[in-house]
Amino acid sequence: MNIESHWTRKQTAEYFSSLGIEGAAAEALLKETAAIRHADRVQRTLTAAAAECSRELESGHDPEHCTECLVLLLSDRIGIGGTQGCSGDSTARHPAFENLGAGRKQAGDGGAWMAALDAAIWQATRTTDFSDIDIGPGDVWIAVGDEPLWARSVAREGLRRAVGLAPWHELVGIALTGPAGEWSEILNRAEAALAAEKS
Repeated sequence: MNIESHWTRKQTAEYFSSLGIEGAAAEALLKETAAIRHADRVQRTLTAAAAECSRELESGHDPEHCTECLVLLLSDRIGIGGTQGCSGDSTARHPAFENLGAGRKQAGDGGAWMAALDAAIWQATRTTDFSDIDIGPGDVWIAVGDEPLWARSVAREGLRRAVGLAPWHELVGIALTGPAGEWSEILNRAEAALAAEKS
């Protein structure tokens, strides 16, 4: 039996223990295999985005070159909850990613999965000149418009930037672009959908 990339740190430690590897030796191997586990989490994150996107758009595609996949990743990074439901303080993950690990940002494995999310975003935004990828209001509506909690959070971040307010989230490799009025329209649509769900 070999080390499996999808194993958690705990499962890998149990495997080492079954081989009689304990203490400092086990810790050294756990550190050495951390990159394998991280790479697997990054790939599973990208695969989850592509699977969700394929379901919505009915086409298989490369998540590293798909704006809709990037918006799904971005919406999970921004999150929901907190200030007016938009600053991202909730432990909930976007539904596309809730089956990865424990499925919560503040779970025991949450930090590892959030690091994988950041790496997946970085991988999805790589270009030959390393310039930011522009995400506009229309991109957000296409990708998460049917999920108003998530659309509201991303639109709110775009609106804050469009009117010159300090952003809530650092977005490496992504520029939220577009006129304030268009971000306002997406935000208002999301709020209307949320209000309709409550009534």
